[in-house]
Amino acid sequence: MLARSQGARTQLLRNSLFNCCAWATTVGVNFVAIPIVIRCLGVEGFGIYVLLTGLFGYFGLLDFGFSDGVIKYVAHHLELGDHNSVAQSIKAALLVQLIAGTVGVVTIWVFNGPFVHLLHVGPALFRAASVGLYVSSIGFLAKMLLNTCNAALKGLQRFDVLAKLTAGFSVLTTIAVVLALLGGGRLLAAVTINAVMIVANLAVVLVFIFHYVPSCRLSFLVAREHFHTLFGFGAYVFVSRIANALNSYFLQVVVAVILGPAAVSYLAVPMKLTSTLEGGFNSLIGVIFPHVSALKAQGNTESLQRLYSAASKYVVALSTPVFLLFILFSKQILAVWLGAEFSARAWPVLTILSCASLLGVWTMVPANIIYGTGDTKVAALFGSVVAAVNLVFSVLLTMRYGIIGTSAAVLITATQGPIFIWYVTSRVVGVSPTKYFEQVFALHIVPSTVFCLISLRIMSLANGMASQSSLLALVLGGALSALYYSLLVKFRFGSLGD
Repeated sequence: MLARSQGARTQLLRNSLFNCCAWATTVGVNFVAIPIVIRCLGVEGFGIYVLLTGLFGYFGLLDFGFSDGVIKYVAHHLELGDHNSVAQSIKAALLVQLIAGTVGVVTIWVFNGPFVHLLHVGPALFRAASVGLYVSSIGFLAKMLLNTCNAALKGLQRFDVLAKLTAGFSVLTTIAVVLALLGGGRLLAAVTINAVMIVANLAVVLVFIFHYVPSCRLSFLVAREHFHTLFGFGAYVFVSRIANALNSYFLQVVVAVILGPAAVSYLAVPMKLTSTLEGGFNSLIGVIFPHVSALKAQGNTESLQRLYSAASKYVVALSTPVFLLFILFSKQILAVWLGAEFSARAWPVLTILSCASLLGVWTMVPANIIYGTGDTKVAALFGSVVAAVNLVFSVLLTMRYGIIGTSAAVLITATQGPIFIWYVTSRVVGVSPTKYFEQVFALHIVPSTVFCLISLRIMSLANGMASQSSLLALVLGGALSALYYSLLVKFRFGSLGD
């Protein structure tokens, strides 16, 4: 039993490291690329580019929760040694994605013109946006199938392969887009490159799936019970997926319709930063999803409770200092990265979205736990609340306060996070909420307060200095975050090994 536990810990460590390396590589390349893309396409062109490539993300609305079902049941059946059910689960999900994706492509092609008009695209970019939408629809279908294949790799716990492929294609896509734009290409070239790379990524991932699951071949012969199982799990996840899509891609469409494509850039860049941070923490903690499913198959409740408390403790410890840096130094971050003019428009948005993302990161461990245990009704309940609140506030606040109102709508929907954490802690995992708060959050009250006070003092001093004050303030803020982390290690709240 001890050897098995040690093996599980080693596998979790390797999976997390591969995921984090892939995330760091992608972040580094995008950090350099985004200013170049904005300069080549212009603010309006970049906004349209975000909208068209963001179409790939709408697979979440037609995913029906099947991808998460694939992760759970591939890991579950693998733990039980039922390889035929592993293959059946993957094929059932791929078949549904193929049908739903084809319907999505046809819908996009039929309503191409009205959709481009709805986004208020100017005459100069109208044709490129229209053709780009046709191209994006192909990427949309490929992305749906790719998401299921990536989920299968997660369920098989081959995060090493997934990380290498994800990072590799992300870097290749970004480099190809930048080279095309610097070589004279415009909006349509950038959109086409994104779609082609997604199709290529899908082809490569399918080769690996066929290798690891030899009995999984593309066919329409799937046992009915596997559809029922995936639908039973995915129906509730689907609701939370809608909430996630509304909090990201839907908001960009709302801004484009109400304020125009140019305004999308001032929302999309801060959203890109915060979603990138969230992606980093998700790459770290997402590996527990299939592991929790395996623990559930074993009936090992005690290990599940230990994992929940320990993972939450470290996620909060790792996320708090870096998000405080983004919340308090958002103006300086954007000024150093994209210039003072862009920062003046976008920094309040980054501050508000960073607050919302911090709450979102804190819910990642509870969310992965309920997916792994199969308690997806909880996700559906909270997802319904988020979706309803978002639909109401995003439109109203955007019309009244512009992109600041849009970001405020995101923060309002994120306030359900603490309630979600309490519910999963007490009702699903069976851990005392009071004990959980003491272990996970209590230690951060004093250092977080001190961090905020010192940061405000730094910014007040920097405001009276020369033009290089943004860089100096940001350097001091980064040093303050590093000090926060070092104190956590020094006072044994966490160890570098853990």
